[in-house]
Amino acid sequence: MNLISNLSPEKRIHGCKIPVLGLTGGIASGKSTASDFLASKGFKVINADKLVKDIYETKEAKNFVSLVCPQAVSNDFIHFPTFREFVFNQEEMIERVENFIYQRMPERFLKECEGHPWVIYDVPLLFEKELDEKVDTILLIACSREEQKKRLMARDNSSGEMADKILDLQWPMDEKRKLAHHIIENDHSIEDLKKKLEDYLELDDYFIS
Repeated sequence: MNLISNLSPEKRIHGCKIPVLGLTGGIASGKSTASDFLASKGFKVINADKLVKDIYETKEAKNFVSLVCPQAVSNDFIHFPTFREFVFNQEEMIERVENFIYQRMPERFLKECEGHPWVIYDVPLLFEKELDEKVDTILLIACSREEQKKRLMARDNSSGEMADKILDLQWPMDEKRKLAHHIIENDHSIEDLKKKLEDYLELDDYFIS
């Protein structure tokens, strides 16, 4: 089974030579559950957040953090709450840190692609980071705002007011629906989501045997 290629390597994310399926969603929409299920089926899933975490584990990154925010590093360990507070209080520092991380993403991403005919790239901020035109196809795991709010409150033991504040910071799901190539609505059970994912993998418009 292979993913139909819609892009040339020059237009694809990080110049990747193999097709890339962009998997995205919204907070508490079920994207991580979908990602885990697809990985369990043997598909190569690359998680953008994990790539960032792996970069922060390198000596180079720890040296960088020590340089810009010494108080955030102790015993070769980055204290991320301290680092985040420092960074987000300085707009120019946000850009500097993002540049450091994203300059190192291509190498990490391409290494993960080695030996695979195509990959799934799990990117929470696919649209927000304007990566949607750099993947061959986009699968959106969506649900209603009401369902997102209910799941957030249950997951984080947060109030309805706090859940609304978090959701207000996100791109509206309807905006993402307009840009996705395929949408799986996930307002019901995990088993329902898995069945819809299996049906998606059978679509001739996206996959070839």
